[in-house]
Amino acid sequence: MPPDKPRGVFGVRHPNKQTMARKQEPPKRHTVKLQQKYWVDETSEAKVLDLGAICTGKVIERLHYYDTSTFQLAANQMWLSQKNQQWHLIIGPQNSAIHQGRTPTKAKGFNNSKNQKHSKGTHREKEAELRLIGEKTSKRSTGKDAADTKRQLVHLQTSQACQHLDEQSMDQPVKASISTMDLSGTYEDLSNEEEMIEYLALALHTNLARKVDASLDMQSFLRMAGVQHYASFHTTREATYQLQDTCTITIDTDEASSRKAGVISLDVDVLNIASGFDAIEKLANELAFQPLQE
Repeated sequence: MPPDKPRGVFGVRHPNKQTMARKQEPPKRHTVKLQQKYWVDETSEAKVLDLGAICTGKVIERLHYYDTSTFQLAANQMWLSQKNQQWHLIIGPQNSAIHQGRTPTKAKGFNNSKNQKHSKGTHREKEAELRLIGEKTSKRSTGKDAADTKRQLVHLQTSQACQHLDEQSMDQPVKASISTMDLSGTYEDLSNEEEMIEYLALALHTNLARKVDASLDMQSFLRMAGVQHYASFHTTREATYQLQDTCTITIDTDEASSRKAGVISLDVDVLNIASGFDAIEKLANELAFQPLQE
């Protein structure tokens, strides 16, 4: 048997070295995550990499654009796209007449001459249907930030439409009508597939509107209507970078303004919060990040 540990004067065993070392361990550190958000520009990611940061992840956004072979939708200020499996139909300001119960053929600027051959009775039926659509879509937000975002998307899609027309040597009057769009008005953004199908059917083909039913999905309708895919774009929605062991920088696109924003995150000891914010501010200045406006 191992010998007993030596006892002190009062019969208490002396602590061994392992017990003494355990008692001398420093208290456990507690850390918190600090975050600050800034506006960034197109050069910011390069500056982050120049500091030695490593990209640890990206979120890719896939955009697909659709129109007829003659870009009839764009010519009539309507833009159909699919983003991450979600469909969107943007409606330009010249189509506000449709929301007031007027038909596509009566709305100024509509180029679908086929619809002009139908009787007044048919127009009255269409007017009732279009008023119903107008009541649904008029409830959507038309704030300045949302409108600016839609104008940017419209500008991108019209530019791509014109480029595609150049490549295909297609109808120049249609190209002219697309390239001279007024981007100063209010735009509606539809995301409900049933609404979009109903709206597109009425605006593109009067006879097709009668064939549309609730079970028809978007892909099937597009085939019936002659609407096809014409361009795709992959954009980086978000990128995350690791700088040293405790600092993370995330650059993404702000939903409200469509501007690029950067978030600097730093893990610090609870006793060093003030110096942690100072370190974030110093790094932001080094990267030329701009503070958010209140």
